[in-house]
Amino acid sequence: MSVIVGELHLTIKNKYKQMKTILVEIKKDIALTFLQNLESMKILRVIEDKAIKPRQKLSERFSGCLSKERVEELQKELTQMRNEWERV
Repeated sequence: MSVIVGELHLTIKNKYKQMKTILVEIKKDIALTFLQNLESMKILRVIEDKAIKPRQKLSERFSGCLSKERVEELQKELTQMRNEWERV
């Protein structure tokens, strides 16, 4: 048994004939065969995504979004709130 490293997008029609695309990670070969069988029965459509994008850390994604002044303001407010909790 080999593990498939990769992801695929599935497009599924719901009862209102609307299409919904979901991302699925395949862990076993049999799962891919199962999905391909469902595709042959026209239950779903398998769309293989060739370009697998590495996940970006949230710290990298939001780095630099706030100005230094705003960060200092938030830090002061946070310290003030913590002090108020300690007094209670």
